[in-house]
Parts: sequence; C-alpha cells; structure tokens
Amino acid sequence: MIQNLPSNIKQGCPWKEETSPTIYDENINWPKISIVTPSYNQGQFIEETIRSILLQNYPNLEYIIIDGGSKDDTVEIIKKYEKYITYWVSEHDEGQSHAINKGIEKSTGEIFNWLNSDDFYEKNALFNIAINFINNNPDIVTGTVRVLEIDAENWYITGHYIGKFCKKGYAIARLFQPSTFLLMKKVKQLGEISTELHHVMDVEWYLKYLLYFGFDKICEIDEIIVNYRHHEASKSIAKKDIFMPEIEFLYYRMALLISENKIADFIKKHILVEEIKSLDYKMKLDEKYLNIKILKETLSNFLYKYFSEHYVKGNLKLARKLAYLIEYKDLAEYRKQKFRLPQWRLKNIYPILVTWRRIKSFF
Repeated sequence: MIQNLPSNIKQGCPWKEETSPTIYDENINWPKISIVTPSYNQGQFIEETIRSILLQNYPNLEYIIIDGGSKDDTVEIIKKYEKYITYWVSEHDEGQSHAINKGIEKSTGEIFNWLNSDDFYEKNALFNIAINFINNNPDIVTGTVRVLEIDAENWYITGHYIGKFCKKGYAIARLFQPSTFLLMKKVKQLGEISTELHHVMDVEWYLKYLLYFGFDKICEIDEIIVNYRHHEASKSIAKKDIFMPEIEFLYYRMALLISENKIADFIKKHILVEEIKSLDYKMKLDEKYLNIKILKETLSNFLYKYFSEHYVKGNLKLARKLAYLIEYKDLAEYRKQKFRLPQWRLKNIYPILVTWRRIKSFF
C-alpha cells in the first residue's frame, strides 16, 4: 500500500482530495488491474494522472506508462514515481494507438483500461470497478465521467449510454473510454487498437465488442470513475470536427466489408465529407466471433438516424432512398403502404414535434 508519494502538486479541482480513502478489504481476492497511460508532451498534466492512479491504493495494480519521446518535463516527472510504476518507456512511437498497443503487450492483469495523460481517476475508482467485476461477472464495467472544461471550474457528468434504444441496433451505443474497463481475455479477442483511426479508435474497438458479444455482459454503474479534461490541445477540442466524419467512415467500411454495396455507395455519396474519403482505413473483423445479422441491423440503425433527419426536414427524395436501404420490418411495411402517399408529404408549417411523433409511431 502506498502511504506517501513525493512532491505534492496543486490540485486544480475542489472535489479532488490529496489522498484517497481506501475501501480495501484484505479478505477479498482483488483482481489484477492493468492501467496503461499513453503520453506525449503532457508534462503540465501527467503528474496528477500518475498520482490519481497510485493514490487509489489498489492492492493489485499494474501500472504502465508508454511515452512517445516527450520533449517537455514528462520524463523527469515519471522518474519521480518510477519505483511505484510497473513499467515505463520513453521512445519514439507511431502515435496514441501504437502506444496503447505496446502497453497491452506488456499488460498481465485480468482487467484492462488506459488512462490518457491529461485525465485523472476519481477516488476509489479502481475499487468500484473491481467490486463490480467480482459481484456481477461481466466482460465490461462502465461508469460515468466528470468532464472538466478548459478552466477546470465548469464541469458536467456524462458517460455510458447503452439504454433501450440501443437494443434496436448498436450504432447509437456509447461506451465512454476512460470509464470503461474490459476483461483482458476480451481485449485479446478484440485485437489491437486501430492505428489508422486517429480519433475514434475506441469507438471502433467497442463496436467490435458489441458486434461479437452483444450487450448481455456489460455492467453499467452510476459511480464517477474518471475526470476527463477538455483543453485547447485535447483531441476533443482541437479536432472535434473530425470525430463524426471518422465514425461515418467506419460504417462505410463496415458496409464494404460485407458487400452491402448500395449502402456503401449511399454513405459515400450523401454522408461522407470529401476530406475523409481518402482515409487509409479498413475494418478488420474476426469472422469466428462476428454475427453478420447483427452487423446488418447495426448498419440499418446507423442509416435510420439520417432517414429521420431528412424526413423531418422534408428532404423526401433522400429519405425515400434511405428507407429502401433500412432493414427494419416496421419500416419496410411503412415504405410499402404509406411513404408514397401525398398526404404524408411534409410542409414547413408542420411543427417538428408532430412530425417526430408520426415517425416514432412506426417503430
């Protein structure tokens, strides 16, 4: 158990305590948790990241830092804590995904996640995760997240969204990476994090899980697990406009993978932005786990989002094309009987709420 750590740093958030009260029970066989921190030039934040992990006082922790050869004071900070760190390295790599994959290779725990070098755990986070793995026997435990705005004074709570609508298709399922922990055996089945996707590699990873294994072994908890920073250099701020285009490209590649060429052509022509069409990415799915039926339903759910948007806006030409690509039985019946009737043509004077209620009535 770690009692003292060198050189306290100023805590930027009033709810963050210097030491985390432990809920350690020596009678519990705590599973080994492997945490990997990929890092590059985050010297202003990484000390709080490191301390938030070590001060969990979790009794069976494996902590690995993979630094990409930082030019700031990151390495000096890591060295202050190296006797508490299982493994660390600072060398040139090919980016965040490559660093995480290197960390996975070094990991030997039963439970895995990575924590970026500008985020930090809430007190007792690892105990809350571990006890839910022990009690519920899931593949995944996912909690909630406190998102800190740039000044670290304004914040809000977010996290997983698996809810009832996701049962219709996996396209809208959301697992927030910093608070989502997986069994290591599932990590190995999912394979490496994509090095071709630079912003939504975690989305692809979790989507693979859902396509392989479904929802049954996901445990959702309400506890805040991690504090996630929004700052000017973070991807979620600096590159926010590229996240959705990369997700759309992900579904385009899914369609190509199973030869759904009409769907792929529609996505490429009507959804993808020009700057993303040349992205060097091919989705890799293991056929021994993949459920093709679920994958097709997932694509349909993805297209339904665009169908509903175009329908509400009165873009009936595009909505009609989308309707004939979507798999849902109710929508198939709807498109045969009602979609072509003139009385269903939308007028701008109709309230959007009324239109939305009409759409919902068919699902």
